Parts: sequence; C-alpha cells; structure tokens
Amino acid sequence: MLLAVPGVLLAVMLSRSIGTERRSEEKAPPEKSKFGFRDLKVYAPAMIFIIAAFIYVFGLRGMDNIANEYFRIGRGIGIIEASLLFSMLKVAGLFSAPICGRLSDKFGRKTMLITLVFVESLSLFAITFSPDWFLAVPCIAFGFASFGLLAVGEALLVDVSPEKWRPTIFGINVTVSFSPQIFLVPVLFGFAETAGFASGLLLLSAIMPLSIPLLLVIKTEPPQR
Repeated sequence: MLLAVPGVLLAVMLSRSIGTERRSEEKAPPEKSKFGFRDLKVYAPAMIFIIAAFIYVFGLRGMDNIANEYFRIGRGIGIIEASLLFSMLKVAGLFSAPICGRLSDKFGRKTMLITLVFVESLSLFAITFSPDWFLAVPCIAFGFASFGLLAVGEALLVDVSPEKWRPTIFGINVTVSFSPQIFLVPVLFGFAETAGFASGLLLLSAIMPLSIPLLLVIKTEPPQR
C-alpha cells in the first residue's frame, strides 16, 4: 500500500503536466479513417509480429506466475533464496532493455529478436536442470532475454506499424501480450500436480521458438532487416 502512493502521485503530476494536443486553426472536417481489405498488406507485418510476440512471451508470463512456487516447492529452496532468484529475473531487465535496444539498432530488430528468443528458451530449459548453486546464472540470462524481447519487440512494432493506426496496434499488442495469463496459470499448475513443476517450464521453453518462423517472414524496411 505504501509503495502505491508514489505511483498515484506520479499519475497526478503527469496528468497535469502533459497538455492536450493543439487543435488546428483550420476548421476543416476531420478526415475519416477507414480500413479496407486493400490495407491488409500494409498492416500484415504488425499483425504477424503480434502473433509472434504472443508466442514468445509465454516464458515471461509463465515464470511470473510459477517461478516462486517452482523454486520453493519444485526445488525445495527456502523462501528468501527463492525470492532472490525471482528478483534476478526482474533486475536483469534493467540492463537488457537499453543494451538490446542499442544492439538492435546495429544488427537489426529481427536478428536481435530471434537471438533473444533462443537465449530465453535455452535459459528456461537450463533452469529446470541446473544445480541450486548455479541456478542464478540461467535466471539472469532468462530475465535479460525476456525483457530485451519486450524492448526490441516494441521497437520493431513501431517500425512496421502505419503511424495513423499505431496507437490502436499498440493497444492490441498489449492486450494480446497479457492474454496468456488467462490460461497459463491453470495449465502450468495442472502440469505441476501431474508431472511436476519442471514439466510446465519445459513446455514453455519448447513453445517459444515457434515464434521464430513468424518473425522471419515479417517484411521490414531495408535498414531494419
């Protein structure tokens, strides 16, 4: 509750500091935005990316819900150590977003995204069999890759989204990105009851690379390929 207070104060400050857009002096009628089948080719790259992101975000959304239980119950680690391991998944994201963003500018968005999907999948797989004393390493690698995917993914979405429809496309992407939370929780804990916690994590690590073929077919401008 105490940590919520700064967020509320910040929201009030932002609402007062961000002004509304200036209205045009001309009183011309606003242009109507229409979407037709001819525009599908223009919006196809953004839609393909949203589907790909829906797949590769499974690892992050799944770990958000099951990581603490996996560390404590599945691995028998104490609650303090489990909390530290979970925090490593998040702290790594503080560094991955700017680093991966800079690398994507140099090597290309798609190349960076595909690399991060591989790292995320392999590190999640490594979490299931690494000994306790080494577990922090794949946790940091997973956090680095998963948060890097969020940053570079949004950059790619900006590149392939028509400016006119960009707010709508970003809204769709956010909704789709969080939708796995609806079914991952019962599925993962269902696997935990029948086959153990590690089985759910192995399933997630196998699903995430399925996003790579979709990322490969996204058409981008030459500088971002």
